[in-house]
Amino acid sequence: MNRSRVAVLAAVATVAASLAVARPFGRPVEAPRGPVEGPSVPARGAVPAATPVPAWAGSLLAVPVSDGLARAIALLEVGRDAPAARLVAGFEEIGRLAWSPDGGTLAFGARRAANWDVYLVGRDGAGLRRLTAHAAFDAWPAWSPDGRQVAFVSYRGGGLGLYRLPVGGADADAVPLTEGGGRAIEPAWSPDGARIAFASWHEGAYRLEAVDAAGGSRRVVAEDAGTDLRSPAWAPGGRRLAYLAGRYGSGRLVEMPWAADPEASVTEATLVAVRAEGFAWVPGAELLAAVTTERAGRTVEVRDPASLGRRTVALLPPGAGDLAWTRGPAPIGLPPIAAGAQVAPAATGAHPGMVLLADVDVPGARMNAALAEDYAALRAAVRAEVGVDFLGTLSDLWRPPGFSSSGSSFFSWHKAGRAFDTQMELRGPGGRRDMVLVREEAGGRTTWRMMLRAAAQDGSAGRPLVEPGWTFAAATGEPEGAADGGRRGGEVPEGYWVDFTALAERHGWRRIASLTRPGLDWRRDWAAIEYWHYERRDGLRWFDAMREIYADAELAAELGADRLRALDIPLDRLARLGFPAGWLSEG
Repeated sequence: MNRSRVAVLAAVATVAASLAVARPFGRPVEAPRGPVEGPSVPARGAVPAATPVPAWAGSLLAVPVSDGLARAIALLEVGRDAPAARLVAGFEEIGRLAWSPDGGTLAFGARRAANWDVYLVGRDGAGLRRLTAHAAFDAWPAWSPDGRQVAFVSYRGGGLGLYRLPVGGADADAVPLTEGGGRAIEPAWSPDGARIAFASWHEGAYRLEAVDAAGGSRRVVAEDAGTDLRSPAWAPGGRRLAYLAGRYGSGRLVEMPWAADPEASVTEATLVAVRAEGFAWVPGAELLAAVTTERAGRTVEVRDPASLGRRTVALLPPGAGDLAWTRGPAPIGLPPIAAGAQVAPAATGAHPGMVLLADVDVPGARMNAALAEDYAALRAAVRAEVGVDFLGTLSDLWRPPGFSSSGSSFFSWHKAGRAFDTQMELRGPGGRRDMVLVREEAGGRTTWRMMLRAAAQDGSAGRPLVEPGWTFAAATGEPEGAADGGRRGGEVPEGYWVDFTALAERHGWRRIASLTRPGLDWRRDWAAIEYWHYERRDGLRWFDAMREIYADAELAAELGADRLRALDIPLDRLARLGFPAGWLSEG
């Protein structure tokens, strides 16, 4: 059996593009960024007798979104100027989504009542039910082409493996497909029903494999040493297989012809997009759509590698999960959803002042009084799942208005009582490492997902990891990996882990990106890594946030004209920070 190694051969061309116009989520856009050739899209300059309808017009996107402190699934009809609709809500976390072949049922992995299972729900929001009912983690569903079975990922065997289950069956009917073969995730059922492609962990990276849907025989489809090959997905006709090639949550979007013969010769792949964080095949078309983070937000952009054309068809909310795409319009009667909405910010113009957090171990234990309740709720939620009072001790919380340090911004949100720095590490019994930091790249920014070991390892808290942790060069001084800021671990830690970053975000607290500016770069400077820093801006400018807790006279004493001139802050930056016109002259 030959193991095909994928050689990505493509010339990267610059495409003149107009930027997508930002609109509220639920208002799809169709801003052309170059020609997307095909039977449904006219060539540039052509004057057709009748306007062709794009393949994606009237199709339906499903995407997980924040809904207060919970998660929900929103439906967005592409090409229709209408708000997103709430399909189903009330989940603690929601993972990968998958529409049934006829588009009538959505399968998804989700956590509810302290357990991850695969759920099914009708396109109209009716008939929600659990497909799996096991104490272990179950998620990542993929439909068989006849709609009678679902493949999924489960931790029930003591490691992440693939299983299949009849849609009308019971959990006990689940059949293992990859026993003893190492960590297996992200299944995709081939359109002919014969096999299931998936990502498999092997020697420090993910490669693509395929297993017979009936079980047994499996083979390597593609691998690239040192690069993760993830998220395989078949074209509707089954003749091509697309995937992401990269690391840290994003990579190149690549497609390759599918060779059913395991002895087929080496296959060359085609580069579809230089950067993507997710993707989907356009329903009923041989076109791919890439999900990327742009200035306007997360975009869904149809790509055509033949013409190098691009067309933005939808904008997604910040924090939205992976999407699922199907034909047909949205059902009538579903309620609208303010997708992306989280905990309510303090009232505009309010002056809550500061409050002392007497039971938090940190110098300057003060916080904006309007946020103390939300912080306490987050602290309790983390303690319940991790088993220790992780947020009862902090590295930093409040700073005086005049505080200055070469290792941090003068206009820090700590000064507004709207930021906290967690502990730098968490250790368990015997010095066990109970914090794992996973590197993520999106929109040209490096961020860190903080995972904490769950107290209960029975599936009732957290989820299994799929990425190894990171070791920082700035902390170890190791020359190996110094240019990249460190190195990724060679193995993925086992067990269940609580996603602190996601939990904090549901309570309104967001991480920030590592710094990469001259003189302060996270690859070399520990202070620039910032994995520990979380803040709540609530749409406020910095000076407006300071006015919530200080009187203007107090601010003038610390941030007067002389002090700001000494800092040599450009006037336009002061305006962006919210300083009123004339502040320098008044100060």
